[in-house]
Amino acid sequence: MPNIDIFERRTMLEPVIQNFKARRFLLRTFFPGVQTFNTKKVDLDFVRGGRTMAPFVGKGFGSKTVERRGFVTRTLEPPLVAPDLVTTAELLLNRLPGENIYNAKSPEERAAEQLGKDLLELDEMVNRREEWMCAQVLFTGQVDIVGEGVDDTVYFWPEEEGDKPYLELTGDDLWSAAKSDPLVNVRNWKRRVSLTSGFTPRVAVMGAKSC
Repeated sequence: MPNIDIFERRTMLEPVIQNFKARRFLLRTFFPGVQTFNTKKVDLDFVRGGRTMAPFVGKGFGSKTVERRGFVTRTLEPPLVAPDLVTTAELLLNRLPGENIYNAKSPEERAAEQLGKDLLELDEMVNRREEWMCAQVLFTGQVDIVGEGVDDTVYFWPEEEGDKPYLELTGDDLWSAAKSDPLVNVRNWKRRVSLTSGFTPRVAVMGAKSC
């Protein structure tokens, strides 16, 4: 900041703050049922679905025993997200962005204002991490949890390669190729997801290059 002439009148404008607000599109669209818990570990039971039809029997033959579906239990001990910002006494003695240099604001008032801004910034960091995790689950089927003191991977897709909802287009199948038919592709993929999972997809997320 240049030297200030105390005899010169000046005007302090509102600060220009570049803020990239965290997007929550993937989380709100595909993971609306967020649950929180107060335990270190979480157990989740997976029940494999099926399309077994009831068997026919003749009159007087009684019922027919069918196979009962089992389940698999998986345990997850999720890591922590723990960002923080350091606040020093020197920081509270200096003016905040947009604050008048002769403002009579006390260090306590400045500390409370700075705390609110820090909490908002830290919350947006957590939101970005959650959105990144949603993207990893949708597009790769796994979340690589790598950080200081933690190195783990959480898998979401089926173990069988044929059941994984992933397909890479090559050659004439690329949408940029003249012989490709994107509408047929989307229709076939929708049918495939319905047959393998029992759910009917209603939303398609595409990048700018797909248009």
